[in-house]
Amino acid sequence: MLLGMVTTAQVNAIRAIMTTLLSHHAKPVGTVVSSSPGGNPLVDLIKANPHLADTLTPLLSAEDIQAILRDPECDDGAG
Repeated sequence: MLLGMVTTAQVNAIRAIMTTLLSHHAKPVGTVVSSSPGGNPLVDLIKANPHLADTLTPLLSAEDIQAILRDPECDDGAG
Protein backbone atom coordinates (compact mmCIF):
# COMPACT_ATOMS: atom_id res chain seq x y z
CA MET A 1 0.00 0.00 0.00
CA LEU A 2 2.85 2.36 -0.85
CA LEU A 3 4.03 2.82 2.74
CA GLY A 4 0.71 4.08 4.10
CA MET A 5 0.38 6.86 1.53
CA VAL A 6 -2.45 5.15 -0.35
CA THR A 7 -5.54 3.60 1.17
CA THR A 8 -6.71 0.08 0.45
CA ALA A 9 -9.66 1.45 -1.54
CA GLN A 10 -7.31 3.53 -3.70
CA VAL A 11 -5.05 0.53 -4.32
CA ASN A 12 -8.04 -1.56 -5.35
CA ALA A 13 -9.21 1.19 -7.72
CA ILE A 14 -5.75 1.47 -9.27
CA ARG A 15 -5.56 -2.31 -9.67
CA ALA A 16 -8.98 -2.43 -11.33
CA ILE A 17 -8.05 0.33 -13.76
CA MET A 18 -4.73 -1.30 -14.65
CA THR A 19 -6.43 -4.67 -15.13
CA THR A 20 -8.95 -3.08 -17.50
CA LEU A 21 -6.27 -1.24 -19.47
CA LEU A 22 -3.99 -4.25 -19.78
CA SER A 23 -6.80 -6.65 -20.69
CA HIS A 24 -7.20 -4.85 -24.01
CA HIS A 25 -3.61 -5.71 -24.92
CA ALA A 26 -4.12 -9.41 -24.25
CA LYS A 27 -7.02 -9.77 -26.68
CA PRO A 28 -6.19 -10.68 -30.28
CA VAL A 29 -6.89 -7.78 -32.60
CA GLY A 30 -7.71 -9.88 -35.64
CA THR A 31 -6.93 -13.10 -37.37
CA VAL A 32 -4.74 -13.68 -40.36
CA VAL A 33 -6.49 -15.53 -43.14
CA SER A 34 -4.42 -17.98 -45.14
CA SER A 35 -4.99 -18.44 -48.84
CA SER A 36 -4.79 -22.19 -48.34
CA PRO A 37 -7.61 -23.66 -46.23
CA GLY A 38 -6.32 -24.88 -42.89
CA GLY A 39 -2.81 -23.79 -43.84
CA ASN A 40 -0.22 -21.64 -42.19
CA PRO A 41 -0.07 -18.03 -43.46
CA LEU A 42 3.72 -18.17 -43.08
CA VAL A 43 3.84 -20.95 -45.68
CA ASP A 44 1.99 -18.71 -48.11
CA LEU A 45 4.36 -15.86 -47.31
CA ILE A 46 7.42 -18.02 -47.98
CA LYS A 47 5.90 -19.33 -51.21
CA ALA A 48 5.36 -15.75 -52.38
CA ASN A 49 8.75 -14.54 -51.07
CA PRO A 50 11.28 -17.41 -51.05
CA HIS A 51 14.05 -15.10 -49.83
CA LEU A 52 12.29 -15.03 -46.43
CA ALA A 53 12.61 -18.81 -45.96
CA ASP A 54 15.77 -18.68 -43.84
CA THR A 55 14.23 -16.11 -41.53
CA LEU A 56 10.82 -17.74 -41.11
CA THR A 57 11.74 -21.44 -41.07
CA PRO A 58 12.20 -21.55 -37.25
CA LEU A 59 8.55 -20.51 -36.89
CA LEU A 60 7.22 -23.38 -39.02
CA SER A 61 6.22 -26.90 -38.08
CA ALA A 62 7.81 -29.91 -39.77
CA GLU A 63 4.60 -30.42 -41.77
CA ASP A 64 4.72 -26.83 -43.05
CA ILE A 65 8.34 -27.24 -44.14
CA GLN A 66 7.47 -30.47 -45.97
CA ALA A 67 4.57 -28.70 -47.72
CA ILE A 68 6.96 -26.02 -48.98
CA LEU A 69 9.51 -28.57 -50.13
CA ARG A 70 6.84 -30.58 -52.01
CA ASP A 71 5.51 -27.49 -53.84
CA PRO A 72 6.95 -27.45 -57.39
CA GLU A 73 6.49 -23.67 -57.60
CA CYS A 74 8.98 -23.23 -54.75
CA ASP A 75 11.76 -25.06 -56.60
CA ASP A 76 14.58 -22.58 -57.14
CA GLY A 77 16.36 -24.86 -59.58
CA ALA A 78 19.28 -25.43 -57.21
CA GLY A 79 20.35 -28.95 -56.58
